[in-house]
Amino acid sequence: MFADGVNGGKGNYAKYILILVTICNLLNLWHRYLPFSLAAVSTPECHEVCSGVPYIPLCETCPENSLEQLCNSCKTCRSDNLSWEKNINDGACVSSSEYGILAGFGFTLIFATCGLFAGRLADRLERRLLLALAVLAWSAGTLLQGACRSFRCLLLARLVVGAAQAFNAPCCYIFVAQYFEERRRATANGVYSAGNFLGAALGSLSIALASAVGWRDTCALAGTVGVLVAAVVFLTARDRPAGPARPPGAPPPPPVGPHRFPSLRATLNTITSSWPSVLLILATSCRMVATFTASAFLPTYFMRAFPHAMTSFSVLNTGAVAVGGALSSVLGGRLADKLSKRRVGHLALVPALGTLLALAPITALFAAAEFPRAMAALAGTYLLAEGWMGPGMAVLQREVPRHMHGVAVSLLLFANTLIGSLGPHLLALADPGTARGLARAMYAVVLASHLLSGAAFLYLARVLDRREAKRRLSRGPSADLEGLGGGGGGGGDGPYAAAARLAAEKALDLKTRQRYRQYRAAVHGGNDDEESEAEAFLPPPAVGNGAPAPAGGATRRANYGALGDAGSLGARQQTKGGGGEDEATRIISDPSPPLQNSSRHQEEEWMKL
Repeated sequence: MFADGVNGGKGNYAKYILILVTICNLLNLWHRYLPFSLAAVSTPECHEVCSGVPYIPLCETCPENSLEQLCNSCKTCRSDNLSWEKNINDGACVSSSEYGILAGFGFTLIFATCGLFAGRLADRLERRLLLALAVLAWSAGTLLQGACRSFRCLLLARLVVGAAQAFNAPCCYIFVAQYFEERRRATANGVYSAGNFLGAALGSLSIALASAVGWRDTCALAGTVGVLVAAVVFLTARDRPAGPARPPGAPPPPPVGPHRFPSLRATLNTITSSWPSVLLILATSCRMVATFTASAFLPTYFMRAFPHAMTSFSVLNTGAVAVGGALSSVLGGRLADKLSKRRVGHLALVPALGTLLALAPITALFAAAEFPRAMAALAGTYLLAEGWMGPGMAVLQREVPRHMHGVAVSLLLFANTLIGSLGPHLLALADPGTARGLARAMYAVVLASHLLSGAAFLYLARVLDRREAKRRLSRGPSADLEGLGGGGGGGGDGPYAAAARLAAEKALDLKTRQRYRQYRAAVHGGNDDEESEAEAFLPPPAVGNGAPAPAGGATRRANYGALGDAGSLGARQQTKGGGGEDEATRIISDPSPPLQNSSRHQEEEWMKL
């Protein structure tokens, strides 16, 4: 699938990098959601005693009401059966409101704030070192979490984890953009995003693990695995220089100057001035409200609604998340990559359809009165709802220049995290302590999240299609050259874009002139008058050092015909698994004479190449 990863032709290493960053993402989500799973560990011996009693941690006193005696009996049973060893809330004395802080703003505020700086550093510094240090730091925070005995200690550990995990996505998405070209990035992003669901699956499996060995040992195991992964990243990962591979014998690209790293303010202005980027941030932020809410409270809901089936829930949910969620993420990226070759708006249409179609199994989930039906609905939700991450990130990478990818990802995560955290925070305040009450509140939040997100994705698809149509109409046949000299993001903005254009001009022959006439016939219906009128608005193609070609009608028509033909050649090379740069290199190396209509200056520029 990824044999043509753009690591100078070394597809195997590109695949290795993708696997490595996916493992980092898996670890990231496992450690992030681990407290949620450890808070859902139940005591099977006390199910009958605690039935219908609102949850109160062992360290707190039962309220003086009609349920006070039942509450005290429930606490006594849980204490006698060592609930403080299995459940993090009992072991570290965490109340429901404090748990809401740990699940919401206690993590997300520091994560979002550090994310902006993390993106800036990821754009400027060595991603290998940043990612290795980040994995090591959040693994240390997870180890600290396992040693805590109070809410304040847990909050400190969560702050460490949140600050370090802010570096994960910017570094990993830059690796993906470096090693995979634009036409395969949605698929690569989908594979990377599958780590979210594999990590969530490990989090769910941690419920059964904590029931067997205790929540502290579970934290120690997760932290140790993280330390090992950090060592692998540091020893084996390497950054790939931005831009296309340099053709043999070509001069080195110009040195990177200060313009390559504009100010943070200028970068943010560039990102927010892109209407598709703004729509993407809005759509994904609305969608993350449902994700954050389900991650924080779904295990708690199942513990209350089906207390006798928590071990089964741990195992079955692991399979549902790992298979359904990961499959949805990968297939969503693959489908978007395939359909976007026809219309770029499909990069947003695929997430929109998945988000809206998932409302059917979500409704069935919260209406189910039996555990098997609830789990079947949950599996269907994972399969339909999680195909938006790969296409969404492909849109962002397409709209933003490569040297701004880190800040762009951080800005996206900043908005996602702050807005998404509203769901768990509000739900924690409104939680009545019963299964039905929690189900009604969760359904309302998730329903609103999916409807708003689906509408935003649909509008984004429309905007992308309109922008692409205007861009192609304004650029004419030369739009087919995107990717020949591409450095990511903006298409042909790499150091060899001019060489690719000059090579395309050199490919002039009868076939290319025929192709140009066919192109104009398709656009203007074959009317020569309309063709001549349209030529007046066509800019002359840049050659060599940026000087325009001669502006004569025949010369301009011939040059644009050559551009269209060379662009199609490059596109065919890419379709076969090669790269546009290979075709440009072949044309540059061709000893045939330069263009018949080229000036002496153009010939000299050609000899320099």
